[in-house]
Order: sequence, then structure tokens, then C-alpha cells
Amino acid sequence: MMKLNLIFTVILFGLLSTSIKAQEEKIELSEVCYFEEIGAAPEKYSFKPYFYHDRLELKFESDYQITIKLEDKEDFVAVIDRFEEFHEQSIKENNNGPQLIDNFSPEIVSHTKKVADPSKMIKIYYCKELRETGDENGNLIINIPDLTDMFGGATAPEKYLYFSRECVSELLEVLKSN
Repeated sequence: MMKLNLIFTVILFGLLSTSIKAQEEKIELSEVCYFEEIGAAPEKYSFKPYFYHDRLELKFESDYQITIKLEDKEDFVAVIDRFEEFHEQSIKENNNGPQLIDNFSPEIVSHTKKVADPSKMIKIYYCKELRETGDENGNLIINIPDLTDMFGGATAPEKYLYFSRECVSELLEVLKSN
């Protein structure tokens, strides 16, 4: 009986120390604003991106989450950083509609391959005027496609996240400073 108690104590201590170490590794960044449609109409929310186990996690109000390996963070920032380029182009061309900036393939599940099929990648758009944010001075749209499990069953429907010009600035500042 004494051996059994000792074994349980060792296991419990191991689990507890692992849990404490994992909590120490989570580093929250500054808040970033965005717009998301959860109910009837898009509303303004905020989230705190965080680093956890060598990944950048963007977890939104609706529990949708984008996980980016640290080695891919600069690629993601480079896509978002093209916002100003698209904004200037839309002014020159008087184009108010959505324009695809680029596709991005985040890590869906830890230790899985990146998505190679462009139809399954996250799409990032620029749109000058957007009713969802009420901003007519440039917006960023992140389109997360339908998510499916390993058997092809749908696990989450397509989702749109909207960032006004102010929110894009916040997002870039947070991502570039860390």
C-alpha cells in the first residue's frame, strides 16, 4: 500500500510540475481589436495573441483559433504588412471591393503538415470600405475556410474576421514587437 501511495505521489508531482511549466511558457501579448459576427451583426471584440509551445496563437471570441509555428510568424506578418500597399493601390484605382492579398497556411494541429490546397488555406483580403467595421479607410478580412476532421467531416463552418485600419495597426505592432 505504501508503494502504491508513493507511485501515485510521484505521478501527481510529475503532472503538476508539467502543468506549471506549461503555464510558464504561455506569454500573452497586448490586446488587439477586431470585428466578428457571432450573433445577428458583427461586433467589435478584442483578443490577446499569445506564444505557447513555440507557436503563436490567435484565439478569437467565437473560439476559432489560428495557430502559427514561430518559424512561420514572419511570413504571416509579411502578408498583413502588405495592407498599406493594397490601400494605396485601391485609392489609385478607385477600387472599393475586396482584393486577395494572399493565402496563408497555418499549422492546423501540432506536428501536422501545412495545408497545400489553396482552397483550404486561410485567405487574407484587403477591402477599402466595409459595412462590418463601419470603416471606409481600409480593412483587412481573414477568411477561415470550413474546417474538417481527419475523416472529412465538418467540424466548424467558414468564418470571417474583420480588422479596421486601427485594428490592423494594433495587430502589426503586437506581432512585430515580439
